[in-house]
Amino acid sequence: MSDPLYESVEGSSQADWVEATRLSILMKGMEASQRPALLVLAVLTGLCWGHVSVWLIAGVLAISIYVAVVRTVFLRGYARVTASGIVSQQLAYVRDRAWFWIVNPIGWGVWPLAFHGRLPAQSEVVCWMLIAGVGGVAIAWMSAHLRLARIFLLTYLGGVTVSVALAMVIWPDTRTSM
Repeated sequence: MSDPLYESVEGSSQADWVEATRLSILMKGMEASQRPALLVLAVLTGLCWGHVSVWLIAGVLAISIYVAVVRTVFLRGYARVTASGIVSQQLAYVRDRAWFWIVNPIGWGVWPLAFHGRLPAQSEVVCWMLIAGVGGVAIAWMSAHLRLARIFLLTYLGGVTVSVALAMVIWPDTRTSM
């Protein structure tokens, strides 16, 4: 009687096995955060509603929902590959989809475009706290894989920075009364 775990590790180097284990930890954290992320999207949308153009909210929300769908498809594909237990296939799946680690944080990085300088101060602070919280939670569960955590963080911060810069350039006088 053969042990599938032993067989899956036997043909792999120890470094590959460690890499696959770190990725599995990261993926479990990402999967667990899917539903709470949708709740955060709903709260952000609710806070922006009535203060921001419906078209802008729809655009930002569409980007975020698209990224959430991509994340779901990515996670399901990874689950299928890991079911085989073959480490090289797990690593190849992630390597072949390297673009995902850049697309994933963009869904959150675009939100300041909608709320920066456009909401009452209290609502904007809540939005910033939610966006910071999402980033903090993501970095926490990604800490098992530092290279991917860095990619996420840099892309996330870049997205937030570009969103704020665009909001300031496109709508320089949009600060609502306090």
